[in-house]
Amino acid sequence: MPSRLDVRLRVWCNPWHSIDHEGRPAGAFPRHGVGNLYVGARVLATTPAKLEDGHFVSASQDTVFHYSREAVEIRDTGDGYYKRAVRDGALLAADEKTALLCGTRYAPLAVALEAERALAAAKWRACFAEELPDVDPFVEPVPGRFPGDAPAEPAAARDE
Repeated sequence: MPSRLDVRLRVWCNPWHSIDHEGRPAGAFPRHGVGNLYVGARVLATTPAKLEDGHFVSASQDTVFHYSREAVEIRDTGDGYYKRAVRDGALLAADEKTALLCGTRYAPLAVALEAERALAAAKWRACFAEELPDVDPFVEPVPGRFPGDAPAEPAAARDE
């Protein structure tokens, strides 16, 4: 019989579990015991704010995540770390077996994301009385630009 540590879970990161100050998806769940690595997500850009000389506070930063449509297989830690994340919605079960092991329901990625985005949009509207920006968390933006930013003007228009 396999030990509890041999149990594998298949999950997706839920980008809409958190949204940032710009309305961009910011849900990222840290890997157990590993700093700065996330399950199914990676930091795409972190831009520190520029501070004037003489400031002694930490600079704020603008962190953007990029998400994978591919399910991630993770080993159950035996302490409920990942299973709680699936039950809480930070991670989404990518198959029926994982959903059963975590005590939740399985839904295909598109269905689960639509429901999670609707929840995030309702919270955003309640706070800001406006619609959540239309951002696809799976499309990697042009380097140096953040998801949801206004499109860059064509090079020809800039050169005129």
